[in-house]
Amino acid sequence: MNEQSRWPFLEAFAAHPRIGQTKKAAPQSEKSEEWSRAGEVAARADGGTLKERHMGISTHILDTSRGRPAEGVTVTLHAQQDGGWKELARGVTNADGRVKPLLETIPAAGVYRLSFDVSPYFARLDTESFYPSVSVDFRVHAPSEHYHVPLLLNPFGFSTYRG
Repeated sequence: MNEQSRWPFLEAFAAHPRIGQTKKAAPQSEKSEEWSRAGEVAARADGGTLKERHMGISTHILDTSRGRPAEGVTVTLHAQQDGGWKELARGVTNADGRVKPLLETIPAAGVYRLSFDVSPYFARLDTESFYPSVSVDFRVHAPSEHYHVPLLLNPFGFSTYRG
């Protein structure tokens, strides 16, 4: 049994670019080409295409207390408009902790919000939790780019980053 099959969350992290890696980087090293191939394989294995991997807004949730994706969490995407929020998309995370598709084309630059309704998820696990929901506001500067906003979650905390 290899290390990744013993720890399923390692598989999820293996398919993601590393923090700080940008598309405007110098010529790709052998390692960054390997990361690109891993991401392409992950996108296609989930029924997606390489085009989908580079466009829109996506997210997934990893429950760091269990070392597993968080399945069955309702995720809502809003765009800030006219001083309020307009719902653009809604979905429920699958067994990989992902919503496919969340938003394939970003309509415009601006401020967006991902809301994760995590209370029912922890209730199903019979686990006390501190946060009933998590909202992440972020800014889109270039609508033609892909914005992946993962949520690392546990019953008493969370973290996020641009993946």
